[in-house]
Amino acid sequence: MLPQKGLEGIQPTERYGVPPPVSGSVRSKMMKYIISGILLVSLIGCRSLSQENPESKDWHAHIQEGENNYQMKMKASEAVNALKKRTEDLIAAHQQHLDEQADALLRAEQNQWEVWAKSRASLISDTYRGGTHESLAYGYELVDLYLRRIDQLKQLEEDLKP
Repeated sequence: MLPQKGLEGIQPTERYGVPPPVSGSVRSKMMKYIISGILLVSLIGCRSLSQENPESKDWHAHIQEGENNYQMKMKASEAVNALKKRTEDLIAAHQQHLDEQADALLRAEQNQWEVWAKSRASLISDTYRGGTHESLAYGYELVDLYLRRIDQLKQLEEDLKP
């Protein structure tokens, strides 16, 4: 055993350059600050995303940011979800001005459109049947269809004005 000359009052962690443990109250304060910072950054990020119209974004470029097929599929899924939410918001805005019968017609139209869009995307992606790009082609087609649907819903607002 090596002599420990002059190290009698030093904690073992200080000998090796490791800082002493932090007390529980200091640790909990640090965690509160860290969590608060994360929440603040998250809220700022969500706010900036919600302020932009999803239809104005270049979703094809967003999808291509993925480094591999799997990431590109995830980006396509993000795009479809954002655009679907936008269509739902536009429909909700229309519903405020429609009577019960017109509201039912709009909901039926949207339900039929969603079935058609999924079928159309399946048909287009089938050209890659069994390949790694099949589901990616499906996502790209759905993005394009949702963008067209958003344009249709915006035009519907003009068409429904007396």
